[in-house]
Amino acid sequence: MNSFGYVRADSVEEAVALLNAPGLTSRVLAGGTDLMVAVRAGETSFDRVVDISMIPALRRIEMNGARLRIGAAVTFSEIMRHPLILQGARFLADATHSVRTMQVTNAATLGGNVANAAAAADTPPVLVCLDAEAIIATPQGEHGSAPLWERAPVASLLRGHLKHAIPAGGLLIAFEFDPLVPETRNTFLKLGRRNALTISRINIAATGRQDNAGAIADVRLVAGACFSRPRRAHEVEAMLRGQPPSAALFAEAGQLMMRLMVQETGQRWSTEYKSRALAAMVEEALENVLPLHPEMATEAVRESMR
Repeated sequence: MNSFGYVRADSVEEAVALLNAPGLTSRVLAGGTDLMVAVRAGETSFDRVVDISMIPALRRIEMNGARLRIGAAVTFSEIMRHPLILQGARFLADATHSVRTMQVTNAATLGGNVANAAAAADTPPVLVCLDAEAIIATPQGEHGSAPLWERAPVASLLRGHLKHAIPAGGLLIAFEFDPLVPETRNTFLKLGRRNALTISRINIAATGRQDNAGAIADVRLVAGACFSRPRRAHEVEAMLRGQPPSAALFAEAGQLMMRLMVQETGQRWSTEYKSRALAAMVEEALENVLPLHPEMATEAVRESMR
């Protein structure tokens, strides 16, 4: 394992300056759950790490006007129990809880999960489903100049497995999105090989809302792990909108999602298993957010308001 230095930043401005110091290759250290594994495996090298875990602006969960803001250095453990998350985006809490090991959830951060850009990551599909924006501080001018603050959809930052579009020398600050209204149901499903320390083979994030007549007014469906990056299934969503929920409709949606996966990723040794599992998970997710019986929807609204 290569040796490297350590420095802790106390502000966003200091962190960006340290990350862009001339003559040094620096990496961000937040939770370290991905970075340290890569270092031990000899998959990366750098001169030093810049610890951002104690910067106040990156540690908050708060409302910014009508939007919910989550700092990039907020840990999974903090997300899974925070009342604003449980009220406005419970399936994000479910995604962090799905890791199922205290050591990881206490250290892993939302920003790190996005910046690592692993295809099997659990929180990015939820952020894409929420149409979340990332707030990024990027360097400008000479070393020491105040950084620029930029915004970009999380979906546009994820370019493929371990590939992202965060600007060079930039730092993820926070994520913002509109909280879900009470009548919008949400769900996160995950398929892995075991119950503990599970890496997703497939994950699904979905939201759904029905109109007064029970028809599908809005639906969002995002699949992760089975695509190179979290994929918003606009084709499936368009097919569902305006239709009355039914088991046959949901089965058709699962088959369409399955075809989209095969079309994008091609045939592999795991395709037969994954395609069937994906179709079944899509059906289950839709049943969770678009109940077939109106009384289920009424009960879901009551539950979300408790």
